[in-house]
Amino acid sequence: MPKSPRSLYFDHNKPEEARKVLQRLYGTDDVSKQIEQYRIEAETMSKRKILSPKQVLTSRKVKWQLISGLVICVGFQFTGINGIFFYLNTLLTVAGIPEEIMDYVTIGFVSMEFLGAFAGLLSNKLGRKTMLLAGYSISMCSMIIYTLATAYQPSVDWLSYVSVVGGVGMIFGFAIGPGPITYVIIPELLDQSARPTVMMFSSLSLWVCFTIISVVTPYLFDYLKFAAFLPFAAILFLAILYVWFVVPETKGKSVLAIQMYFSKWNKIPVAQVLTEESNNGDNDVTNTGVLLNTRDRHAVTNPSFLNDGLTVQTRL
Repeated sequence: MPKSPRSLYFDHNKPEEARKVLQRLYGTDDVSKQIEQYRIEAETMSKRKILSPKQVLTSRKVKWQLISGLVICVGFQFTGINGIFFYLNTLLTVAGIPEEIMDYVTIGFVSMEFLGAFAGLLSNKLGRKTMLLAGYSISMCSMIIYTLATAYQPSVDWLSYVSVVGGVGMIFGFAIGPGPITYVIIPELLDQSARPTVMMFSSLSLWVCFTIISVVTPYLFDYLKFAAFLPFAAILFLAILYVWFVVPETKGKSVLAIQMYFSKWNKIPVAQVLTEESNNGDNDVTNTGVLLNTRDRHAVTNPSFLNDGLTVQTRL
């Protein structure tokens, strides 16, 4: 598995390899700004300790980042991806697909997974949040299509193929959104001190949901029949609302800018976030601004920005 530039720089202490990866990702030889961001963050984080599970659970500073990680991982599982692949034959039988063509339909379902290979490229252009919301929305709408088509299929034979379109749409939504984006966007919401522990809790929630879905899905098919995916769609709808209103777009945003955005949700003054960064890194707050892009750095130097946490949302 290829390593990310952050992993190479922070976890493996290989800045030159991180530089090469960044050059390939951005398509340019000049990645000095990104490397400088990593250097400043590394200097800052060297003076901090990794937060323990207890500290993460009790800290206001990472409260909404933790909640966001949990919600995103729950959304990952409730796209129904594992329920589809574990019980694909049941899904197709309920949809009324003839047994003699099931193998071919199954191949079509599985082939949709390859789209995830291209989703990473799109996320660098369209943004992580956009791709995540698109994936959730496509999966949710596909669940509704599958439910309606399967409900009326006994009286209209060709609706069984519409059900297949719904099932393929669920996989397509997963492949372009939560599949490749989940473990990209969650680390970008956090600084290096909280990232390992929050990722641990997020991964735990993912596997807990995986277990629940694996056990519950056959009973949903038994009792709800064609409506088995409606509970999944309801949970995805809630995840869409949460991501839309709470989770920021992380593409092109520095760690410090994202922490300042969450200061509003965590009810921490923006000035306190900047002071902590300054105390743990450079003594001059404007030096900490190296972590920001040009627009964000201008906002930091604006006194009204420091006094009004709501301004962060518009600046991002």
